[in-house]
Amino acid sequence: MSSSSKPVTVPESHKEWAMRMQAVIDIESFVNKFGFTDQRGAHRQYLALIKRPWIAKTTQKRLEAEFSLWRNNFAESFWGSRANDTKLDHAVLSTEGVIVENAEQSVLQQARRSRLPPTSTPSSSSATPDPSLAAITGQSPKKGFTPKKGFTPRTIEEGGQPQVKATGTKAYEEALNLFRGSPLLPFFKYVFEKAQGSEEDAPQVPSDNTSPNMRSLLKFAHTLLSVDNNHERDIKDAYVALSCIISATVNDAPTIFGSEVIHKIDSQVKLMQLTLPILQEIVTPLLESFRARGHDLEFLHQEVELRLAELVLCERDGSWSTKEEKSDLAVSRQVYQILSFFCVVISSGQFENKNSEVECVSYWLHVWRILFAKTCIVINTGEIASVATKDDVHANEILFGTVTQSGGRKTDTLVLAKEVFGGEVHFVECSVNEHIPLHVGKAALRQQSKKVVRINRSILARSGSKGTAVYIDAHGLRGKIYGIRLIGDIYGSSATLGKICLPTNMFEMDEFLSGSSLLNLFQYRAHVVGFAEEMLLRRTRDRMRTSPSSASLRPITPCLFTPTRKRVLSIKHNFPSAPPDSPSLPPRSRRRLEEITQLE
Repeated sequence: MSSSSKPVTVPESHKEWAMRMQAVIDIESFVNKFGFTDQRGAHRQYLALIKRPWIAKTTQKRLEAEFSLWRNNFAESFWGSRANDTKLDHAVLSTEGVIVENAEQSVLQQARRSRLPPTSTPSSSSATPDPSLAAITGQSPKKGFTPKKGFTPRTIEEGGQPQVKATGTKAYEEALNLFRGSPLLPFFKYVFEKAQGSEEDAPQVPSDNTSPNMRSLLKFAHTLLSVDNNHERDIKDAYVALSCIISATVNDAPTIFGSEVIHKIDSQVKLMQLTLPILQEIVTPLLESFRARGHDLEFLHQEVELRLAELVLCERDGSWSTKEEKSDLAVSRQVYQILSFFCVVISSGQFENKNSEVECVSYWLHVWRILFAKTCIVINTGEIASVATKDDVHANEILFGTVTQSGGRKTDTLVLAKEVFGGEVHFVECSVNEHIPLHVGKAALRQQSKKVVRINRSILARSGSKGTAVYIDAHGLRGKIYGIRLIGDIYGSSATLGKICLPTNMFEMDEFLSGSSLLNLFQYRAHVVGFAEEMLLRRTRDRMRTSPSSASLRPITPCLFTPTRKRVLSIKHNFPSAPPDSPSLPPRSRRRLEEITQLE
């Protein structure tokens, strides 16, 4: 825009909307909210809005950068989609909701593109509304309304153009089956509608057709969702409850969920217990000499290296030949390798500065590589998306709307079991561990704990295991071990099963040698390996059977993950409900949706 151009006036309605959105003002929501049809005018109004003085300078810079990125990459496809929607609007008669030829042709083209048989077009006198669609939308069709399969008309007063949804596909039907008859369906629907700005109250808890455990979960979630100005921690607690998880870590858990179910969780969700006499034999002389030398790390490192050399000699001459002796030899080597690593890291001063998340994960990863050497366990690190959560995320997206990270929830550490059959190597998810830097506050740690328990719930549900999956929630180099297990129609998540504190100085090294951290490391290792081997054995047996494998143990609903990009329930966002081949979707998202809608 040239300097001589007339300044753009920002209407009061635009300002009120921006204030209500709490400065999370994306261009697509702005255009959809106020029904712009002129691309240039919409862009000018949006830029004028975000440059108002009541928006912080840092927020203005961020919004301008996001708009520039959107304009260069997604503007063309977005406005092309709006033009198509405008054409479809002429095919809907708002008085009777009758869909005419243009919309029918769109549905037929949609079916051909997704390789599905086209739906028939019943006459208005014999057509019946799709009950599954009414169950999802929560609205009853008007008298005389004849919806076609795959088409959901919306009036202009409801805030949008009519759009074609990918209903009728196998993926849609599978997602819908997860909710048929579920008391959680109204709550899932409420969460997604609330994320889009709905002001309706949370649904009431059903009084019948649900188990006592399910009623307590819904009552807890209803309380959290009904509170004004929800805190992020409360929202995440509600998501955990709506994922069929009863967590013993919730304050006053026996009062909220009942002491009986909490007692079941405490008694059934346990960490594998080991007796390792060799551990005490190794550590005691090292600790005594370490203290006698005034906590001299260099001396401790020399002692550890000498003992490692002795182990190599014992292994070569075959003096440790029995199964028990070989097991003790393996434990001794792993203990000395871990101690040697931390002696070097502490002496080099690497822990003197605040460590980033990547650095924290790298220290833990070194320990895992030592412990899980020569086992079926593989540890992957980095921002890795869990495959198990992808199923749950897609089920939510198909029925309700966009979910954060639709490719699956990302995690720091993914624990995999390596499986070889048919000449190919496969990796099966066992659990995930989450890590956060020590300098990050407790609020972020609480959010992380809600995320990691839901991811592990998805993995456990996908595996179909009846056992307990254990995982670590780490704050810096201090980790807590938790477990989760299917108990009836809910997943029970335990209180802390053990603590692991990796040393960062000479005094913490003393505590590491004298405390329970080393034993807990080996108990965690034994539990993870045992869980993985049981799961791989069951998979092998299922493949060898002629009949299909047993039904999944997954409850009737999937996990609930954050339905908005900003992870705030109260922020309004207009999610697109375009078909997989819609030009309004970025290419990556379009490919993902094509995968699930073209399932055989």
